[in-house]
Amino acid sequence: MGTMYYKGSIALLAILCLVVLLNACGAAGQEQGQETAIQPSPPIVTKAADPLNSSVHGTPYPFPKSLKLQFQPVELTMLKESKVKPTWERTAIVAFGAIDGTPVSLAIYKETDEHALCGSSYERVALLEHRGKAYRYVDCFSSSLETENQEDQKPLFLLGAKQHAPSSNLILHGAAELSANGPGRMAYFILNQKQDRWYGFEDWGFPRAIDLDGDGFEEVASQFEGLHLQWPDVVIYRWKGRTLERSPSIKTALRVPNPTYSEAIIDERNKQITVNAVANAEDFEVSDTGKYQYEDGVLVRVE
Repeated sequence: MGTMYYKGSIALLAILCLVVLLNACGAAGQEQGQETAIQPSPPIVTKAADPLNSSVHGTPYPFPKSLKLQFQPVELTMLKESKVKPTWERTAIVAFGAIDGTPVSLAIYKETDEHALCGSSYERVALLEHRGKAYRYVDCFSSSLETENQEDQKPLFLLGAKQHAPSSNLILHGAAELSANGPGRMAYFILNQKQDRWYGFEDWGFPRAIDLDGDGFEEVASQFEGLHLQWPDVVIYRWKGRTLERSPSIKTALRVPNPTYSEAIIDERNKQITVNAVANAEDFEVSDTGKYQYEDGVLVRVE
């Protein structure tokens, strides 16, 4: 009987040891599981996009307070006296102002030889007539010069912008529209009264003589009204001594974003130039507007 009691005690002790061992393994397994478990990352908080500063609407353009324009001399072509060719058919005589009481006119001709220069139906030859002589700017003019209602068509501009000197003898007399695939390509006529010679050059835009800076002398501001994918822009001409100079386009000078879709427009009444900058070419929305006055070769922003 003592032997059986001894064996039973040993068995009970073995069972107790096994229970303790299993509990210890379970606890160790739980601790190991806690150490190796992957903790979830904290949620990523994203800030809502600001619609005013997003790339969709573009960034407002910082217009400079002032900018000195880099003028360049205009290259002039001397007009030669010309005679009417047998294939030219005169269609109109257009009054073109007067200089010191002497009238100036444009004689308009249709070239009947369709294979000759200016032979297309929408092209014309124009001779400038002054003091009994006729001068030709060798390019094709627009048939719009024949229209009676020239105020609407804008084919002809009288400027009379004289050289800035007491004894001035250079006059930017006016401009007439050349033939093109859209309106606004102009031929300008300049008279050197001392030499009694006419000169010409061409540029895009409809000009007007206006004293932009109030110094008593008129500049010539040319408003390009836009064509195809090019939106409006402004160029300024001035006399510098005996030289006619041209500014860069206002949009180019200010380096506005997307110059194709941004625009510069002259306000003749207030003598200001308004520039609307388009920062994003996808929606064409104006991101900022700057207004400028011209002061002796410098653009000054109007606050």
